[in-house]
Amino acid sequence: MSQSQALAIIPIDGPSELVRVIQNGPGMHLNLAFSAGGVYVEAAARKYAKLFGSGPVPATKAIETFLDDSAKRLAILDELFVLRGCSTAEHSAPTAGPRNAPKRSKDVVALKKLCEKVLKYARSSELPDTQLSAFKGIVMLTTRYIGIRLLFVELLSSGKRTAPPSQSDLARSWRQGSPGDKEYDFFLDYAAYCVTGPDEITVIVESLKPSSFGDFVDSSCVSERLSNWINNTLAATELSRLVAVRYLAGILELPSFWRRRIHNDLHTLTDVLCLVSIRLIEDLAADSEKRNVIVIDDLVMLDLEGINALIFVSLDRCPLRELPVENIRTASSLATAGKLIKRLQTDRAIALFPEASERAGKFLPRPETDAAIDATDIESMAPHHEPPPAQSTYDFNNLTDDILNIMGVTGAGKGLVGHL
Repeated sequence: MSQSQALAIIPIDGPSELVRVIQNGPGMHLNLAFSAGGVYVEAAARKYAKLFGSGPVPATKAIETFLDDSAKRLAILDELFVLRGCSTAEHSAPTAGPRNAPKRSKDVVALKKLCEKVLKYARSSELPDTQLSAFKGIVMLTTRYIGIRLLFVELLSSGKRTAPPSQSDLARSWRQGSPGDKEYDFFLDYAAYCVTGPDEITVIVESLKPSSFGDFVDSSCVSERLSNWINNTLAATELSRLVAVRYLAGILELPSFWRRRIHNDLHTLTDVLCLVSIRLIEDLAADSEKRNVIVIDDLVMLDLEGINALIFVSLDRCPLRELPVENIRTASSLATAGKLIKRLQTDRAIALFPEASERAGKFLPRPETDAAIDATDIESMAPHHEPPPAQSTYDFNNLTDDILNIMGVTGAGKGLVGHL
């Protein structure tokens, strides 16, 4: 081999003597260039995606923005219910097939196109990080907006005459050639579970028209049925419980739910929501200091984001002001709510549930206003029957000293943090 040649082949002694390593040459140079520059290429691609609004996160955000208006959201979810052909008191005759399916609105057609953009980032040809963001988006969308699962199923079955893929088939088609990390594997299976369904808990929520959430069916409301499912660790699988947590959070976001539910045993509703939240916190040992560090690997499969969403919306929408002060059950309900708020002020809870803990902190009386409750604040506590507003209902600075005492948070202020 002359010295003018660029390629140098070095034999390796020992059992692998037939294996040769290319020390030099254009192929090796290209490999080194791509290996060294891959990080920068990927960073540039991410920057480009962010700048031009591409990628799974902007695609998911586009759907959230599209459904941001509560009236529009409810109308679309009701339409998806009809398209699924579910039978309820309001819609007793399911569709018999494509010929009987009603014409879709422009909003549903547009929403399906937005879902398609999210779904394409879940393909196995994408980078694992891109897939992971897509999986998280799919989990959030299919559970927060009950009924949108139909559009993902249609997209997966598009152009095929076979039945929609099973959970295992869908997960297999998305999975990279080599196993991912724990978070990747969990959300891959979680997303496939949310899309393919339906399991028993999915049937419960999808059998009801979204605008009727809050009504009682067979002596129970969907909020209580979901809460019971979350608490029943023996009868429910872990993924099923996590899905129920997210379904309940999505339902509580709907103003129509509160308009219907607020007149039916409000004490039970507030108690159930607070107790479920406390149970979830206790399951994570978030209210104890037994562990000095938070090991994320131990918690990734508990879906902290879903639990945080449920606790946040429970605090944000639960109308404690509507509880009649003269009712003997009110003191107990307020005390339960106060217990939840306290548990969210520990350092560990703040780390695990940042949004929910911040919302709970807003309920605590500020030191400068503890003694400044005037007649208008007291008058605002009088029971009334208007539905709570779409956003935050109130904070504890608008409550009377008596009610704050019942809840056990009077005078706590900022000093409460770190003492519970």
